[in-house]
Amino acid sequence: MDIVNIFNKDAVRGTFIIMLPVGISFYTFQTASYVIDVYKGKIKSEKHFGYYALFVTYFPQLVAGPIERPENLLPQLKAEKKIKEVDYASAMRIMLVGFFKKIAVADIIGIAVNATYSKIGDANGLSILIATILFAFQIYCDFSGYSDIAMGCSKLFGVNLTENFNDPYASTSVKEFWGRWHISLSNWLKDYIYIPLGGSKKGIWRWVLAITVTFLFSGLWHGANYTFVVWGLLFAALQIIEKFLNPQLVKLETKMHISQTSTGLKIARIVKTFLIVCFCWIFFRANTIGDAGIAISKLFTGWTNLDQTFNLLSLNLHKLIYIPVALLLLYVADRIKNNSKIFGWKGHWTFRYAIYLVFAACIVCAWFYLQASNIGSSFIYFQF
Repeated sequence: MDIVNIFNKDAVRGTFIIMLPVGISFYTFQTASYVIDVYKGKIKSEKHFGYYALFVTYFPQLVAGPIERPENLLPQLKAEKKIKEVDYASAMRIMLVGFFKKIAVADIIGIAVNATYSKIGDANGLSILIATILFAFQIYCDFSGYSDIAMGCSKLFGVNLTENFNDPYASTSVKEFWGRWHISLSNWLKDYIYIPLGGSKKGIWRWVLAITVTFLFSGLWHGANYTFVVWGLLFAALQIIEKFLNPQLVKLETKMHISQTSTGLKIARIVKTFLIVCFCWIFFRANTIGDAGIAISKLFTGWTNLDQTFNLLSLNLHKLIYIPVALLLLYVADRIKNNSKIFGWKGHWTFRYAIYLVFAACIVCAWFYLQASNIGSSFIYFQF
């Protein structure tokens, strides 16, 4: 039954539809943190219903976060701001980066990802590998792009939202990755599930239970699908393995006279963590557990036919050139988002604005291409 037929007496009987408000999971978490903190006496309850309602439904971050804490957001909503105190240039720069991530990167590389994962039975190992790595960037650009747009939009009103991403793919461990990815959710899970279950202060087995329940909850939060359950439990298992295995690896590296501060070791750990996270993304992206199993079973076969691989990924010459350039610009975008300096050099204003113009041109060109190709997509995290 569709929404038009909800009140139609002639509609098929016995069909029931649940209409949920947009962003219910995000503002439910935000409201829950408020109620729990008030109950525990960590904060005072807000007496003004208008400010409380604004806190719960603050429009820039309503649909997909970041999940704000009352002690951060409420005082800013109450504070009076003069127009001259608002950093409009910074707000627009952050929004520009967000739109670039979403339209010029996530939506374009999403074409290759969707082409492969929608017909996973026809895919070969190389196409699955490339699609999975591209999906890692797609979901990062899609979600961090939304967060940037929300942050920039909020900044126009003089309100600073919590930074939700901090170069997650530069992490050297799975634990560090979750300290850099969807930071507001990770902190929420830590404060309201992980720590109440005992965290790391009540013995190793209590810690194992706490980390397992926390990531199982995280998986279920993303969707009532076995793929998300496996995804959550897999990350829990990886952190448990790291907990026991890392000390032994450090001892081995010391015996091999490998410095813990060496650049080579850091790069190796970053690559290792990135590949592990990409493997986990298979379960997040696959439509079913069966599709995830097919993807994994095919991952190491069929690497020889490049023409077939590019066809499976819907990649032509233009995309093969554009995607690496876009990912390179993505690195630049993350460097300048919160700082007008380019790699520590402020440079002449013409150079800075030339960079901004390149981003804007990429956004416009990508948007026209997507419209001409009749390809449209909402933000991935709108469904959670």
